[in-house]
Amino acid sequence: MSNTARVTQPVVVATGGKLGSGKSYFARFLQVHLQDNLGMRAMVLAFANGVKSAVLRECPNVTFEQVYGFKTTESRRALQEVGMRYRATFGADVWFRDLMTSVRYHFEAGNAHVFIVADLRFLDEARLMHQLGARMILLEAPERTAARLRQESSVPEVRAQLAAHASEMQCELPEFRGLMNAIVPNDGETTEERLRVIVTALGFEPKTAEK
Repeated sequence: MSNTARVTQPVVVATGGKLGSGKSYFARFLQVHLQDNLGMRAMVLAFANGVKSAVLRECPNVTFEQVYGFKTTESRRALQEVGMRYRATFGADVWFRDLMTSVRYHFEAGNAHVFIVADLRFLDEARLMHQLGARMILLEAPERTAARLRQESSVPEVRAQLAAHASEMQCELPEFRGLMNAIVPNDGETTEERLRVIVTALGFEPKTAEK
């Protein structure tokens, strides 16, 4: 029997961390690992998927590449502003509700049964993920974060503003950190060994041969 056939509820994994810490890279690695090594049908999602759609709808000067690819100062600010405005208008759980709608749709359609959320940033969203029973990990990479900020802006004051945004700071809160299944330093070279350590910390073990 396949792993897919035994699953009656979606499995959710959430990766937290500041910008440039390796969240999306790890999410893609985990997706491939689960599919190739454990026979699990996995999909990468993000709270920001809805934010990005809203930015492209509301900000004609921001391009697809600037929100889904390498972000500029302008696109980063637009994502932060729109994301926070929707939270203030529709509730702090607005992007969680949006995400879970996608999870339910794809799970019931049989498209995936493991969902990897690549951008856990806010304490209230971490609490909701914890209540859901999600497996959560925090990646810490201050050198990578600083390097990404330098790429996005050459102005120190602008970099400081981007770094001080709530979406970048809440992962430092003790309660946020306490909700994580693991906190992993991720500066330096991302090796396959390190990635597999993270996978094990999340409770995904390799298949053993049936006797």
